[in-house]
Amino acid sequence: YARSLLGFQSAGDVPSCVLCAGLPAIFAYRIWPQQGLHLGFAIGAVLLVFLASLWAWKRKDILRQPAVLVAASCLIVLLASPYLLNYDFLLLLVPMALLAGSKQSIGAWALLGMAYVLPFAVVGIFGREGNILFSLCAGILMAMLYRQARLA
Repeated sequence: YARSLLGFQSAGDVPSCVLCAGLPAIFAYRIWPQQGLHLGFAIGAVLLVFLASLWAWKRKDILRQPAVLVAASCLIVLLASPYLLNYDFLLLLVPMALLAGSKQSIGAWALLGMAYVLPFAVVGIFGREGNILFSLCAGILMAMLYRQARLA
């Protein structure tokens, strides 16, 4: 186990993150393919600082709401980490469960349903090219959670 954990860099496309589904990696490879993961880490760091600061500054009472803190943390990681594969987006279920357990409008329920179903359908049809939808859904859930935390 230790050898496979420490030797991942010799495993083909793993170090270059060609299969990554994280938003920073997708943008980095589309904007400047030569820089690839280096640019992805920079984009991810900016997103991490921005999103964490936004929550800390605008939603100061988040520490008194552990469920919202955990859901927001999952979404921040999913949006800011360049080194994700599409199965990592299973973490979307955490904020989905929190949002589904609260009172929602019909439109919010539609967005929540779309965030659950659409990525799997698109990845099933388009393969890896549909991975960006996981990040889009994470962004939608982040906006919904942020709005809900404001209203609470």
